[in-house]
Amino acid sequence: MKQIGRTAKPLTDEQRKIAAEYLDGDLSYKEISAKYGKPESTIIYWVKKLRKEREGDKP
Repeated sequence: MKQIGRTAKPLTDEQRKIAAEYLDGDLSYKEISAKYGKPESTIIYWVKKLRKEREGDKP
């Protein structure tokens, strides 16, 4: 059966680094967005994906 829609790709090393900087640091989405020149919505999406990955790693 053919899949419909887009498939979620894993985070790249750069995306993971940026998302981790938000989760593990003191910067806001807005500050990280300005620092890396990426839209806030993109940072939010990466952070959600990284959170989900980290939660999946817990026993």
